[in-house]
Amino acid sequence: SGGGGEARFVPHPRGAARMTGFYIDDKVAGRERYSASYEQTQEFRNGFRLVADVNVVSDFDYFTDFERELNLVSSPSIVARVEMSRNGRWTSLNARELRREQLFSDGTSLIQQTLPELEWRGRSRKLGPTPLYLSYEASLARIQQNGIQQGHPIDADYLRGDVFPTLTLPWSPRPWLDVAPRVAYRAT
Repeated sequence: SGGGGEARFVPHPRGAARMTGFYIDDKVAGRERYSASYEQTQEFRNGFRLVADVNVVSDFDYFTDFERELNLVSSPSIVARVEMSRNGRWTSLNARELRREQLFSDGTSLIQQTLPELEWRGRSRKLGPTPLYLSYEASLARIQQNGIQQGHPIDADYLRGDVFPTLTLPWSPRPWLDVAPRVAYRAT
């Protein structure tokens, strides 16, 4: 026996959300099995945008036994993502939390998550009266991995920072020829 449902609602005039869930009391497998998801997009007045996609599944075999979407059956992983972003005239700011659980047929799993990841990007912009243009990417994240992979336990917790500025000198000696030499530096 089992059942499922879907609910769609508007939490705010500038947003939409959807929840789905399925529950099965699987007499053949001898266990309760389920799948649930929550999706939401929301625009805020201060320019931020929220995207949420959170999924929960009871076991590895749930996908192969009950799922009809080929991309879920062929790569059994459970993804939960919540992201806030804001785009300005020259810069973008992203804050995200991501949790990915890769399921294996032997009942083990590998979990990787970022708690949180902050990313700041700057689009190409001219540096004052010079002919140079600057663009950049910078990020900071706390990353955790744990589980068992190929029989070996994994337990890692670390911070990662990344800076990637780029200077460009565009030059058009002819109307049909554009040359843009770049100098970039990346530190992680």
